[in-house]
Amino acid sequence: MASVNSLDAVKRKIQTLQQQADDAEDRAQDLHKQLESEREIREK
Repeated sequence: MASVNSLDAVKRKIQTLQQQADDAEDRAQDLHKQLESEREIREK
């Protein structure tokens, strides 16, 4: 039983890390869009 609990804990940790990675990717995309917008404004 301990190995099942351990496996579940690892799966939860992987899911948590995947969510954090997805959130970081979304944030990076938002920052990139913001940067592009600021570049366009400065070029005008």
